[in-house]
Amino acid sequence: MSIKDVIKSEVRQGRLVVFCPEDHSKRTQRHMFVHEEIDRRLRESLDTDDAEGLRFGYLRAILENYVHGGLITVAMNPYRKNRSALWAKTDPAEDEIWDIRVVDPNASLRVLGGFAMPDVFIALEYEFRENLDTGIDMPLWKKFIQRAKTKWRLSFDSYLRHSGERSSDYITENTVDV
Repeated sequence: MSIKDVIKSEVRQGRLVVFCPEDHSKRTQRHMFVHEEIDRRLRESLDTDDAEGLRFGYLRAILENYVHGGLITVAMNPYRKNRSALWAKTDPAEDEIWDIRVVDPNASLRVLGGFAMPDVFIALEYEFRENLDTGIDMPLWKKFIQRAKTKWRLSFDSYLRHSGERSSDYITENTVDV
């Protein structure tokens, strides 16, 4: 069984959901699968204008930009991230866990996941930025990353996350390293 088959199985079982942009007139150029909890929050955000709805609305915009082939700002180094990087590797980089960053100061949100293959991202966990720590040790971040790794392992067992050296190894077109 290939990782594509496992993704299809996870979708059939409802644990992963194909992210579908609101604008169906544009062609999808990349693939995004979100964990069922992230999907639920994204759908709920369509019907609310509170702070959480704003966060997930920003996330929806980032995900739509990704699937439509829009420009993606990427930080490959977990410790040298420009604020404009909306996608970044986490520490340790070789674990291949990625952070999708909603960086609005009043509505920050983080989503972690990994690439199954180039242009195919699996979003597994989310957390509000104020619930994560900063500084040297960062135990809350480490737990957050571990939750994403655990979900990957439960869904994909022996399949490793896709790895690469350059942003174009993950997102094949239209990236800028920042």
